[in-house]
Amino acid sequence: MRQPARDRVPRHALAAAGAAPVIDFHDPAEEHRAVGFEPLPDGLEAELVQSAERGEIGRVEGSVEHVEVFRTVSVGTSILEDLDPYPDSDAARTSTPSTAKSLQCGARKRDIMSNLELTMAGVDYDRFVAMWDGRVRVEGIDLNFLAMPVEEVFYRQAKYREFDVSEMSLSTYVLTLNDEKPPFAAIPVFPSRYFRHQSMFVNRRSGITEPSQLTGRRIGIPEYQITAGVWQRGILADEYGIGLGDIEYVSGGVDSPGRHEKVQYDMPANVRLSQIGPEETLSELLVSGSIDGIFSAHEPSCFGNDPDVVRLFPDYKSVEKDYFKRTRIFPIMHLMVVRAEILQAHPWVARSLMKACEQARSLAVDALAYRSSLKVMLPWLADHLEETLEAMGDDYWPYGIDRNRHVLDAFLRYSHEQGLANRRWAPQEIFAPSTRSSFVI
Repeated sequence: MRQPARDRVPRHALAAAGAAPVIDFHDPAEEHRAVGFEPLPDGLEAELVQSAERGEIGRVEGSVEHVEVFRTVSVGTSILEDLDPYPDSDAARTSTPSTAKSLQCGARKRDIMSNLELTMAGVDYDRFVAMWDGRVRVEGIDLNFLAMPVEEVFYRQAKYREFDVSEMSLSTYVLTLNDEKPPFAAIPVFPSRYFRHQSMFVNRRSGITEPSQLTGRRIGIPEYQITAGVWQRGILADEYGIGLGDIEYVSGGVDSPGRHEKVQYDMPANVRLSQIGPEETLSELLVSGSIDGIFSAHEPSCFGNDPDVVRLFPDYKSVEKDYFKRTRIFPIMHLMVVRAEILQAHPWVARSLMKACEQARSLAVDALAYRSSLKVMLPWLADHLEETLEAMGDDYWPYGIDRNRHVLDAFLRYSHEQGLANRRWAPQEIFAPSTRSSFVI
């Protein structure tokens, strides 16, 4: 992010001298700041200095032709424009041209290429945090990260395309590929993964105690196309023989009324789906017995408040661990997308983002193993991590196409079988070309 004008060093503070340039600088509002110089023609080396005790420039020495001001936790720098290193002397007219490309002092010309400024929206996951706190820089990009709930990200991006880069539902993205000119291109970074057995809820007064008893029942869903629902219907079909037409679905807001499909598509003929009333919620209908269950991406508010609302799989962890052991599938929920016009103009953006996301994910994995103190507020975090590694292996949350090919292939098959994708996509077809392979040394 480019620094605002208030962060720039004023021209009148710079003067000529014969030593290496040093500026003592302090801003009470931004303690972690420094001033740096590119190497000058006479071989002077750049120096970084800490803040002075007073909020002003304390000392300037040496001729200066390029200055950058930055915060140590920021994601960009500012360039001083129209800088004259000898503001009040004849030396300005006779100075030797600098090797710094960003500024020619005599001509006062700026010819450096700035970083591309992009806005990225997503949840503030541990696997993103290093990208917005400055530990991981995105090559060639100044990233403005907007943290918000995932439902808001999806709604604003799918409906209005507000962000340059964003997290997106895998199912919603695959639906956009039905368009003649898809609005987004994906990179194989998967910030959200989730076993979905644990997100199926039933009213036990309906007598449902196992999946085989779902046939002929009415089940509430937020939207037919959401990724969680695609996985749940696919798992029920593959694992328990419950076909797409065996359940009657009703859609609407889980805890708030008025939810509708974000993306338009043609509903398959064999799917029985109706919309609930404009003032109704699925949670209320489940408690009243008007529907028999809710298959969602999150817990409905009635779960934990009404004793009759229970999980379809009470021992869901054992069921999910067995599912992974047999299939090696850890369901992908979300991926990252870039607006298509950005990649058309700057095709390198996809690879830069992917590299940064990989680095940030690695730092998040390292943080989980940190034991001097608990970075996550879970008293038995060590036990949970050890259990996960034992069940799923070290590389349990991989990015990239090859290590996720079987997971992506299963989802893409489900999307097509359930009438969402207009054809059966291959995993490599749905991602930006530059992310499908990498160089080898």
